Amino acid sequence: MGAPETPDVVGWYRYGPSPGQQGNVLLDGHVDWTDRATGIPRTGVFWGLAKLPVGSEIIIADDTREYVYQVAEKVRFSWDDPQGASVLQPTADARATLVTCGGAFDRATGSYALREVVIARLVS
Repeated sequence: MGAPETPDVVGWYRYGPSPGQQGNVLLDGHVDWTDRATGIPRTGVFWGLAKLPVGSEIIIADDTREYVYQVAEKVRFSWDDPQGASVLQPTADARATLVTCGGAFDRATGSYALREVVIARLVS
């Protein structure tokens, strides 16, 4: 699953379940963005993701309806930690795993040090 090409789009791993289905719906988005033409930075679609407290509701909409998920767990991994892949695995329950960048930004590599992960369970 690659990062979305723009700051306002949420990426979805299309080979996994769709929102509302059993399994692990994988979503990712940018925490912030610097416009390549102007150099002006701005927030991305997942700007506030890491600040969501456990118990918060997340609404995920598709073309026909909205699904309500509740934040059950928050984890963070170093960008190169192989344990990070554990949250991307298939699951028996209906959940959404949302991933964005966090931690310190390394200008030399153009990447953040961490991956912020929110795991939410389908409630309705």
